[in-house]
Amino acid sequence: MYFINPTGEDKDKPTQIWTQGETEANSVWMPTIDKPNQKTTDEIYMTVPAKYVTLSNGLLISQKKNADGTRTDYWKMDLPHSPYLFFMGVGDYAIIKDSYKGKEVSYYVEKN
Repeated sequence: MYFINPTGEDKDKPTQIWTQGETEANSVWMPTIDKPNQKTTDEIYMTVPAKYVTLSNGLLISQKKNADGTRTDYWKMDLPHSPYLFFMGVGDYAIIKDSYKGKEVSYYVEKN
């Protein structure tokens, strides 16, 4: 799990959190059998300051605003996949929505 400029002190860097688990590294941030031939589904809840965007596997099922200025997002992936594909991303992203062959495609990009 990588924390990029977590306190926001560096004005030239975005604040981000993200994971990179290929092919056998996700076990350092979550309990898993870290082998690419394993298959599983996943559900991830992330509580973040409300100004940030989250991204994970599957579909964003819900977003709940919390009284303390945070938001809890619930992502769910029903299709079995390798554990190294579990992903969490948090940042000040713009979401560009598009489509390809009738399927929604969203790009999460830094605003600048």
